[in-house]
Amino acid sequence: MKKWTPRDIKNFRTRFKITQKELAELVGVRENYIYLLEKGERKPGKTLMLLFGYVEKDLKKSKK
Repeated sequence: MKKWTPRDIKNFRTRFKITQKELAELVGVRENYIYLLEKGERKPGKTLMLLFGYVEKDLKKSKK
């Protein structure tokens, strides 16, 4: 399982051109929580890290 850092989360969003709100909807959290994750004020739990991984794979597939 990938350890998602604040930089990883921000890079993930910019790479797939999605907003904090869109990412929040994809993983089932509030937009403000994504903001706090990107600022390093919160750390994602194991479940959220897994969800980020699944969303990343799904977006990669749909991008092809």
